[in-house]
Amino acid sequence: MLTSINEIYAPIPYTNKTANLLLDGKNLIITGGNGCGKTSFIRSIYDFLKNKIDRPNDHNINNLYSTLESYKYQLNNGGRDDVNYNFYSEEIKNIELKIQQLKAIRIETKEKEGETRSLLRFHKALREASITSPVAVPRLSALINEKSHFSNEVDGDDFFENYLVSLKTAQSYAISFDNDHKKAQRIQKWFDKIETDMQELFEDKNLLLTFDSNEGKFYLNQDGKDKFTFQTLSSGYSSILRIYADLIMRVEMWGLTPDSIEGIIFIDEIDAHLHVSLQKQILRFFSHSFPKVQFIVTTHSPFVVTSVTNAIIYDLSTNAKISDVSSYSYGIILQELFGVSPISKVLSDKLEQLQDIIDNINNNNIETANNIIQSLAPLDESMDIHASAFIDYAKMQILKYKKANSQEK
Repeated sequence: MLTSINEIYAPIPYTNKTANLLLDGKNLIITGGNGCGKTSFIRSIYDFLKNKIDRPNDHNINNLYSTLESYKYQLNNGGRDDVNYNFYSEEIKNIELKIQQLKAIRIETKEKEGETRSLLRFHKALREASITSPVAVPRLSALINEKSHFSNEVDGDDFFENYLVSLKTAQSYAISFDNDHKKAQRIQKWFDKIETDMQELFEDKNLLLTFDSNEGKFYLNQDGKDKFTFQTLSSGYSSILRIYADLIMRVEMWGLTPDSIEGIIFIDEIDAHLHVSLQKQILRFFSHSFPKVQFIVTTHSPFVVTSVTNAIIYDLSTNAKISDVSSYSYGIILQELFGVSPISKVLSDKLEQLQDIIDNINNNNIETANNIIQSLAPLDESMDIHASAFIDYAKMQILKYKKANSQEK
């Protein structure tokens, strides 16, 4: 079974350059300007691996050469009047193209012997969870029998809550009718895992996953907020839950555990729809939840880039590779890797206004200076070291002015 990618040697879209990435099973974060081909690049890698699994003979270059020679012999031997002439001509073109493609791209993978299944999934940029609300929930055994053989091409998130409800029903039966407390405890551990993952995702250790037996539905509960369902999540959380639910269902249906399942997950624009706080944790969340899965993602977000340590960062625009940027500040990443100023136009204008006030500070404008500083507080994490230092300087000048005025009085 395919478990991870060790090395990628592949052409960079729309250029005559080649990417050579040594991963050794680490996660890969791909950045680059709009239109540089990030989606095409990871799609070509995914398609290569999928075709290798689906049509292994087409990936054996020796077999292709052998078939090519055979078809050329048949073509030359039969001549143009042969009824199979057009067939052999087309097949020769196709095989020559396949050989050319195989020479252009080389992906070395880690594989394991055995029957255990592994992941190979591609998640597009535009995604929202399709977790259906339970209506007529089947028995747990029937659901498992129906879904246990579902392939990597089939989405797993659509029956996520149906499975949860079936599992909750099985847990109740184990206690009430079978007196099987060990089975009930095993099921409870699974619910605890889901709840813990949701607590990490929502950054709320007090979040609870609860079941309403009257409605036959699950709710997420947070202190001081109305309870909500998997169907009413914001687009950001929904896009994350689509991938999470898909993965956790494969874990269950394939009889594995979140800690043991292996494979490769491709996620295009992993930061799409996400607030900054979620951009900072999404890749870390997936890595913690499924530690043996390799994630290949594209992003425009410096927060994603700096969120994990076990990743290779690759800039497709410049063909530059970095092994670990987690210790770099947001501002440095934005300027050096993304090629833009870490100071926004709004921030820049406010700093200039603050500079003018500090240079001519008086009783009439000191309150305006304080208001500007207060309005910049939410942007603190996105500032570079120079902007932060200037705000500290402005605060000091305001304190000095107030102290001098109080002494005069």
